[in-house]
Amino acid sequence: MSRLALSVAGSLLFVSSMAANAALIDFESLPAGTVVTNQFPEATFSGSAPNVVFSQGRPLGQFICGTGCITDTYIDFTSPVSNLTFWAIQIDATGKVAEFNVYVNNALAATIDLIGPGTNQGGGGPGGPQDEFIDLSGYVGVTRLEIVNILNDPDGENGIGWDQFSFDVGDTVPEPGSLALLGLGLAGLGLGRRRKA
Repeated sequence: MSRLALSVAGSLLFVSSMAANAALIDFESLPAGTVVTNQFPEATFSGSAPNVVFSQGRPLGQFICGTGCITDTYIDFTSPVSNLTFWAIQIDATGKVAEFNVYVNNALAATIDLIGPGTNQGGGGPGGPQDEFIDLSGYVGVTRLEIVNILNDPDGENGIGWDQFSFDVGDTVPEPGSLALLGLGLAGLGLGRRRKA
């Protein structure tokens, strides 16, 4: 096998090794009432002090929320993630019901409003018609997610829960420096082959 063929094969192996690992956090393994902190190796959960994030039970499975399901919830990822999606559970209000602060590489990248569909108008997620699918897959390198300003509606069912956090762990896009080194290596091999000819 020629050097060039070996170089190309090695380069493809290098690039393919950058593939991310898929992860799903769904809280099914936790009994209702468990304080959720660092039970999952991919992320740490916390709430605005002095409140905590805990698991809640329902007929179709577990989900999490802060005290009263109205306190801020923070998720710190142990490694940058991409393709982040999850479910907002039991939204029972119309209009702005929460905000998501998305941090990419430890810097605030965006604040996104969650607009509630109202009673029985949601997307029909894992728990029913009041659940909404949240898609933050447009952000690469998410290191923290803050779920804040959760609506406390005295006329409706208070609060919102969160479930089925799905994401890819690791870099899904090679860093520019890695690509530059790969390109220089291939160019050097090409020049070396050309000089021998």
